[in-house]
Amino acid sequence: MHSFSTRSLFLGALVLLTLLLPGRNIVQAQDQQQLNLLLNGDYTFVLRQNCVVSPSGFESVIRPDGSETFRLLGDATNVGNLVMTGNLHFNGDGTGELLSGANETLAIVAFGHPETMADGIPFQGISAGDSTCSLDYNVGADRMSFSTEAECAAPDPGVILALAPLRLRGQFDPGRKMLLLSHTKPNVETIEIICDGCGVAPDGTVLGTIDRVCVRSGTAIKMR
Repeated sequence: MHSFSTRSLFLGALVLLTLLLPGRNIVQAQDQQQLNLLLNGDYTFVLRQNCVVSPSGFESVIRPDGSETFRLLGDATNVGNLVMTGNLHFNGDGTGELLSGANETLAIVAFGHPETMADGIPFQGISAGDSTCSLDYNVGADRMSFSTEAECAAPDPGVILALAPLRLRGQFDPGRKMLLLSHTKPNVETIEIICDGCGVAPDGTVLGTIDRVCVRSGTAIKMR
C-alpha cells in the first residue's frame, strides 16, 4: 500500500511538472518579447575593430580555467584595424538590420607561400564597401543591456563576401538615446568569398574562406 501511494505521488508530480513546463516556457518567451520592445528605432553608429585574420583558420584551445582562446594555423596572417560606420535598426521584436558603408579592408598577407583560392587564383587581399547584416537581439532582464548576433553580406567586384557570426553586446541609458557597443567573448568569424560574376566559376560557388577573430568597441546614437 505504501509502495503504491509513493508511486502514485511520484507519477502525479511528474504529470504536473510536464503540464507546467510548457507554460513556464511561454511566460519566459512573452517576458523576452516585452523586453525586446524596449529597443527599437534607428541609430547611427561607429564601430572600431581589431582583427587577426587567418586564411588557414584557428584552433580552439581551452585554458585550465575553462576559458577559450585561439591558436593560429598556417603561416599567412594579418592584424587589421578596421572601422565600420552606418545605421543600426531595431524592430522592437528581437530582429533588426545593420547597414554599413564601411571602410573595412580585409588585407591578407602571405608569408612564406602565397595563399590561393579556387583554380589557383592568387589571393592577397579583399576590400568591402557597403554591407548589409540581418540580426537577432535580446534585451537583458536588467533592462539596460542587450546582445546581438548577425550575418552579413558585402559586394565586391566579382564576388560577394558573406560573414557570420558577428556577435555584439551593448548597454543603453534609460532613455535609450545612446548605445555602448562591444564584442562578446572572442569567437571565430568566417568570411566566405562567393562568386558573383567572377568569370572563373558559376555564380554562388564558394571560392574560398577566411577566418578571423576580432575585438570591437563603439557607440550608437538614436536618430528616430
